[in-house]
Amino acid sequence: MTSKPSSTYHLPYLQQTFDVRIKIILSFWLVIILSLPVWWQTTKIERKPLPKSTLEHWKSLQPCPIRFPIHLTSNSKDLTIQSLNEEINKLSSKLESQKYKYQDEIDIITARCFDFDLDYQLDSSSHDHIVTYNHEALSNSHQTSSRSGGIPIRLRSKNPSKELLKKLAPLSRSSVSIQGKDSRVVKYSANLKLIFSLMNEDITKSDDILGWEIKESIRDHLSPVLTSLSSLHNFTFETQISHYSPLTSQPTELHEMSDNPTKENQKLFIIEEDDLKAFINEADWSLGSPVSMDPVLHFVLYIPSVEHRPFKIRRKDGSLDRDGSFIRPQWGSVVIYNPERNTNEPNHSTSILSVKELTQPMQIFRSHLLNLLGISDKGFGLKSPSIEIDSIMRRRILETSLDSINDLDVIFNLIDQQSNMRVGSDVQKQVRDSLKALQMAQDELKTKNTMINKLTSSIYLINLSSSLSSKAVFNPTMLSLLYFPDEHKYAIYTPLFGPIFVPLLVCLIKELKGFFSRRKLKQNSLKEKKE
Repeated sequence: MTSKPSSTYHLPYLQQTFDVRIKIILSFWLVIILSLPVWWQTTKIERKPLPKSTLEHWKSLQPCPIRFPIHLTSNSKDLTIQSLNEEINKLSSKLESQKYKYQDEIDIITARCFDFDLDYQLDSSSHDHIVTYNHEALSNSHQTSSRSGGIPIRLRSKNPSKELLKKLAPLSRSSVSIQGKDSRVVKYSANLKLIFSLMNEDITKSDDILGWEIKESIRDHLSPVLTSLSSLHNFTFETQISHYSPLTSQPTELHEMSDNPTKENQKLFIIEEDDLKAFINEADWSLGSPVSMDPVLHFVLYIPSVEHRPFKIRRKDGSLDRDGSFIRPQWGSVVIYNPERNTNEPNHSTSILSVKELTQPMQIFRSHLLNLLGISDKGFGLKSPSIEIDSIMRRRILETSLDSINDLDVIFNLIDQQSNMRVGSDVQKQVRDSLKALQMAQDELKTKNTMINKLTSSIYLINLSSSLSSKAVFNPTMLSLLYFPDEHKYAIYTPLFGPIFVPLLVCLIKELKGFFSRRKLKQNSLKEKKE
């Protein structure tokens, strides 16, 4: 007969079993605790520090983050730095109070960022007030004039300060009311692609145009302008010919009364000015440039089919447009060309448009190109090309610097608002380099070395700053975790760690309860022995 084992007999065995189980459980928890630093380092959102104080400094300089030294020499004391600054302040106040009624042909937004340096070389024998502008943008085509003592500007008005500002910071009449922010002007870019397209409405209806001497025409009519603007833009070209380019809607047929009673009334096909927005049939015309990431300006020479000639544009006042051309804002230019028929040869085909035949369309393209770039074509390059180009470069430097600062400000605001936005070392470098390029551009303008192209160097650095800030804004690494807020993290971690932590917690709680119960049992056993 076996006796029932006492509870004290099981205590050593239970204690040994408990020790094994608690060691196993604690080993799991030890592994988890030791792996927490590794998990934290591998899953935390990287947020590199950015130079916010530097950006705040540039923001505090607005609206003139970049200042332009203007070196002048006057032969009369009628012009002073104080009078120039007073005129600028007067025009600035006028612009702010009457923004859409500003009618002065002065780019005051750029002019208020001028730092004048005025010297005097008084000449009592001269009756004319002449100010010498010390040219800074030493482009290849104008180096001689700029290095031989500057460009003389003759002032004739009773307000020499305002007249001089009009020369140094001109603004086209089409842009004065909105201070240069013409809706037609394409956003500035250092690289610009020009696509010239010959579009036949329907080549199957005879009297067609199979080709054009466009390369020679560009060389003869556009090269001088493009060379002058080479400091601003790097132009590339592309040409194409389309033999079938239908319109979205048919033109309206009219009969023009002839002054000669012996002649028949002439048929005329017109399109209303209000309908020009739908003239470009982008669905059926191949006008794109899929391989280019640069901004594109299109120049379309449209040849109506023989049954739609002559094709004219009727303006809102009822008059017919003489040139048959129009500008599509920020897109390009269109010229409607009506080839003259050879009456002696009814079946004659012009086949190839010669340089002579393209003279008028290319002159229109030249004018429209300047307008699309925000440059007045009135006398461009005829009087003082160096002053004109310098004024354009200053305007573009200022605009691009403001865009760069705004892009960087967007980054900082996003980072402040989005705690889970990643800021990697690549973004940090792009932001720092962008701000550094801004500072280098300003330093370049302040250099005393007049034998280098300061404005050209500065605009290169400003473009670099803008490019880097734009890359930082659209850096894909910044958006990788932006769409995963804390709620999404919980949704991911719960099914992953829940099945692991719940059993471990239950086992730990169970063993702790067993430990305290056994401890209590042991204490009771010791009391019984003492008694």
